[in-house]
Amino acid sequence: MTSPVVRAKTSYNLFVYGSLRDKALFQSVCGYCFEFSPRPRAGNNILRAESGSILGYTIISPDRRYPYAMTASGDSIEGLMIHAVPVTAFSLIDRYEGCYYQRENVIVHTAGRKKRQAQAYLANKDLLQKDFGDRFDMP
Repeated sequence: MTSPVVRAKTSYNLFVYGSLRDKALFQSVCGYCFEFSPRPRAGNNILRAESGSILGYTIISPDRRYPYAMTASGDSIEGLMIHAVPVTAFSLIDRYEGCYYQRENVIVHTAGRKKRQAQAYLANKDLLQKDFGDRFDMP
């Protein structure tokens, strides 16, 4: 008896809400750029992006420098969903985001009124609490 072949995913959608919304920065971090077009120009390193939001999250900034997304009922975060980011780019983005973020699955509500699964870099609550103490305010 043979087992079915399980293929690993080669890409994931990515929701960004902070500095990675900047096209030039995104490209410098992972080597890919994005366009707001239903059909981006031909090219291996051009990805499609669209506006979107994640519900049930808010942004905090205990260091008053970087935004960190945390769960908070009733709130939402506006950002961009970048489609089909290759898995090879995620190791570079992981390094850029650093230890104060954890990559997790979220549901993005796109401008086209669709719900899509994506990865997002959310606050590493335990580490932020430890390092920022009294400046860390969990909603």
